[in-house]
Amino acid sequence: MLDEFAELLGQIFPSVEPDTARRFIQATKAKRARPSHLYSQISLDGVCQADILGPLQFQVIETAGDVATADGFGLILSNSCDVEHDEFVVAAYGYSLSDLQRPPSAGLRTLSRDAQQNTINNLLFLPSAPRAGNLVFDLSWLGAFSSQFVTTAVASGAVQRYASLSQLGFYLFLAKLTVHFLRPETGVSRPPLGSMSAFDRLVLAARILRG
Repeated sequence: MLDEFAELLGQIFPSVEPDTARRFIQATKAKRARPSHLYSQISLDGVCQADILGPLQFQVIETAGDVATADGFGLILSNSCDVEHDEFVVAAYGYSLSDLQRPPSAGLRTLSRDAQQNTINNLLFLPSAPRAGNLVFDLSWLGAFSSQFVTTAVASGAVQRYASLSQLGFYLFLAKLTVHFLRPETGVSRPPLGSMSAFDRLVLAARILRG
């Protein structure tokens, strides 16, 4: 199963085509992996990338400029090393699937179905998370939290770590991040760098990054 996942991820990186993303989701379902396969059976050391935590409070600036807050689950997006060494960590806001289904309507039923199939670009569905149930994470609603606050709160139990992802779950996590953040742009025309080849552009970019 992991070999097939790796092959499909090889098709997704570094460019993602919509058909490839759909094939990835379909293949994931076809393998009939149980939800428990997505989660690590052992406790990882410290707070790690793709850990499910909660409760965390997220903020968003609404249309009128007002700040709205929501308490929910958090899916750690920051690299595990960054959690340990950086001042802040980034997490995606999450909530129970049941919240997406209220109040019942045809539109919400369709949204809920598509979310559970992981076919909505910004929503990552993780079924049957330990002690948390079916969760939906919005990859477009992110929050920054003090690394020290997060690690201290988890250690004290003020914030729970519900689960860490297994290797299988981590592949799904990476693929979904790629589909959401790195899929090909539409309607955007970026000016080329003259007649430079793709390789030469990569070399130039590497030199710029090195300073």
